[in-house]
Amino acid sequence: MSVHMLNKKADSLRSTNVLLTNINASKGMYEIIKTNLGPKGSYKMLVNGNVLLNEMMIQHPTASMLSRICSSIDEMLGDGSSSNLIVATSLIYLSEKYILYEGIHPRIITQGFDTAKSILFDLLESMKIQVNIENNFDYELLFNVCKTCIRTKLPYTLADKLAKELVESIRIIYDPTKQLDLHMVEIMDIKRHMSIDTKLVSGMVLDHGCRHPNMPSKLKNCLILVLNVSLEYEKSEVFSSFVYSNAEDRNKLVQSERKFTDDKVKKIIELKKLIVEKKLKETGKEYSFAIFNQKVYEININDEKYTFIEEVINPKSCTMFIQAPNDYTIKQIKDAIRDGLRSIKNTIEDKCVISGAGSFEIAAYCKLKEEEKKIKGKQKFSFDIYANSMLNIPKILLENSGLDTHQSLFKVIDQYNANPVEPLGVDLDTGEPIVAHVKAKKKK
Repeated sequence: MSVHMLNKKADSLRSTNVLLTNINASKGMYEIIKTNLGPKGSYKMLVNGNVLLNEMMIQHPTASMLSRICSSIDEMLGDGSSSNLIVATSLIYLSEKYILYEGIHPRIITQGFDTAKSILFDLLESMKIQVNIENNFDYELLFNVCKTCIRTKLPYTLADKLAKELVESIRIIYDPTKQLDLHMVEIMDIKRHMSIDTKLVSGMVLDHGCRHPNMPSKLKNCLILVLNVSLEYEKSEVFSSFVYSNAEDRNKLVQSERKFTDDKVKKIIELKKLIVEKKLKETGKEYSFAIFNQKVYEININDEKYTFIEEVINPKSCTMFIQAPNDYTIKQIKDAIRDGLRSIKNTIEDKCVISGAGSFEIAAYCKLKEEEKKIKGKQKFSFDIYANSMLNIPKILLENSGLDTHQSLFKVIDQYNANPVEPLGVDLDTGEPIVAHVKAKKKK
């Protein structure tokens, strides 16, 4: 009655009905997002799981909350929105039969989830493959990590090309003594040509041409001073006025303004290469820096002028220059570049990787099924739910690849149980079990 006094259109439901609506909402989210998982998911439609979640108009509070959580994970980590949502919704809808029909209290189920989660954390630690990028920049490893990430978002040919260039861009900006700053990889786009023409520029791309018609449009073996201070006369930020009574006073005022700018230009002209090197070493000031490069040129693209500064000696930043025929493809490539850079950054910071191809999820399923036999009481149900939720990841990967799901899963689970030391995944081309990290090295 009190609810209807506040809102006449509100519905009053029992707790069981509320729980059922939440479970149905989770089922709906699961059915929508599962078709988008993996390299052979429906990437031609919207590509990115995060894009799919943002494009959907979600009204249900529980479904909306799950969507926002997975989107925030994607913002932080760069990837994983689809797989995280699948596991989360699986935990909810697989609990339905135990809570609604077996009479198990939700608190008991969630307590079992916590126990299972701590077991999986220990399993995760044991499956880590340690890497040390500081002493050895492992190009092949980082390439495989990046390729695994962006192959689910782009066609394979473009993904492999971009993966190489993204690893090279990280190599350019990487400094073991400093935190990796992905903002040093600038992303610039232009609507022309094909997406395969996207390239890495080991230097800078300026979105303007020469400022004066007498300036040369191409130079080689030159020294460039880049300033972020204006060479124009700056007006006062506070209100000010100058009063003159005749033309002579006005000319003097103009000359003094011009002299202020001319003096700065003359100082720049007087700079020599040795002076610039000396000043950079002595002062290290932030307002200017020099670029020692081999090549700078201006090009005209769609009536817009761009300046390319390439072949820079010892560069500390670079530019990913995206070229594509339409806005949709440009946005698609931007998302893939962002996710690829983040995946490499995470590998460098975490100093470890986990084998792919669903190997962790399969190991988690087998581990939880083994631990379920040791658990006493109703928490066995929680372990069963958690194990099947993890198994949904390789199951959906196989479904989206058009393979025999049950036959492939039974084969890989039986083989893993026979030798649980070696992490096994599923080959999405054949459906056969594979040693995931070995397969990644072979597919170079």
